[in-house]
Amino acid sequence: MVFQDTIRLEAKNTILALKKQKLKMAMLTGDHEKGARAIANFLDLDEVYADLKPEDKLQIVTQLSEIQNLAMVGDGVNDAPALARATAGICMGKVGSTTAIDAADIVLLHDNIEHLEWLFQKARQTTSIVKQNLCIAVGAILIASLPALAGLVPLWLAVVLHEGGTVLVGLNALRLLRN
Repeated sequence: MVFQDTIRLEAKNTILALKKQKLKMAMLTGDHEKGARAIANFLDLDEVYADLKPEDKLQIVTQLSEIQNLAMVGDGVNDAPALARATAGICMGKVGSTTAIDAADIVLLHDNIEHLEWLFQKARQTTSIVKQNLCIAVGAILIASLPALAGLVPLWLAVVLHEGGTVLVGLNALRLLRN
């Protein structure tokens, strides 16, 4: 008798969507090599590591995260150390063990793996807006403070310009609330 995991269709679609975002996908599993390779081939994963103990997962995640930023998705007690070590640990909330939930940086409450695509898009958008806000803030400081220090504009105008930059930063950040 042979047992095999059932692969959810959403998983394959999510992985394809993430690969379109130029993300590299790997599977770390304690399952046997043959079964893991079959699943990895079906899902079109870039790499597969099988027959792993928790400490093996931790070691691989440590090595990979030293090379590049790494997000790990997991839900079991065995995943917890690696979730904590990854740049971003993501846990499935409903099926996740308490240990994995505590170790993760992000918890998907409804276990919808298809939310990963949205999550990575939102992360990129957030990074972009943070960079924009830094430029706005530095620009407001330079435009307002330096002329005021040189006596070219009155202090009240420098304060208004500076606070205007703060308002722009806040309004720009509000764009993150859109879907």
